[in-house]
Amino acid sequence: MKKARDFRECARNALRGRWAIAVITTLIASLLGGRLFDVEYSLQLGSYGEIENSGTVDTSALFDEFITYALLALPYILITLFIAIAVGSIVKIGHARFYLNVVDGYHASVGVLFSYFRRWSTALAATLLTYLFTIIGFCLFIIPGFIVTYSLSMTPFIIAEDDGITAVEALKKSNAMMRGNRFRLFSLHISFIGWMLLSVLSLGVGFLWLNPYVNASLTDFYRDVSGTYRIPHLIVDEPIEGDFDSTSSSDSNDNDWYYGNN
Repeated sequence: MKKARDFRECARNALRGRWAIAVITTLIASLLGGRLFDVEYSLQLGSYGEIENSGTVDTSALFDEFITYALLALPYILITLFIAIAVGSIVKIGHARFYLNVVDGYHASVGVLFSYFRRWSTALAATLLTYLFTIIGFCLFIIPGFIVTYSLSMTPFIIAEDDGITAVEALKKSNAMMRGNRFRLFSLHISFIGWMLLSVLSLGVGFLWLNPYVNASLTDFYRDVSGTYRIPHLIVDEPIEGDFDSTSSSDSNDNDWYYGNN
């Protein structure tokens, strides 16, 4: 059984000669809300200065004015939030496809991030359902929340490889795939703590290289738990969407690459 160091080694081999494109692609995906490595959650709280006033403040009037502006702005906020989540959901599937191409030895380009727009409804539904189940899990307790997070973590890869799968089917498949493997993924994430600390000490610059390293390792982990493998031969053009069946190899013996069950 492969361990964390094995996934990291495979990631380093896959990224050799491709660090630059991986850094650029991951940075763009992160800016658009399409990160793959979602175990780290950060909550940014805005700080508001105190209002110094020599006079008396009518707090009731201020509150009424705030409510009025909030209600007027609410539709625009909701529309903007919906668009941001939708775009991030689509980019996340493309981000998974990018790293599948990297790990599998295919040509990988930034453009693959935007290759799943026609499947926006599936991507968005998967993201919203993942958020919903994760929030419910964390409301129950912290541990169930993490269990849900890890259980559904393979969903982007599943959708990226199966052009006809629905969001619910992808979540169920990820959950089944991660049974007995959640602690393995947790161990893989923990193995990067040292690199994370070094990245923090570098004022965050190190994360530009760490994120591709983590994502490639996560992708190799997916290849392992999904029961698919690759026979390396040469780098070929990238299969952008569902160009192959990752669980069947009977019809692909004449190809340079094929996937099958371990």
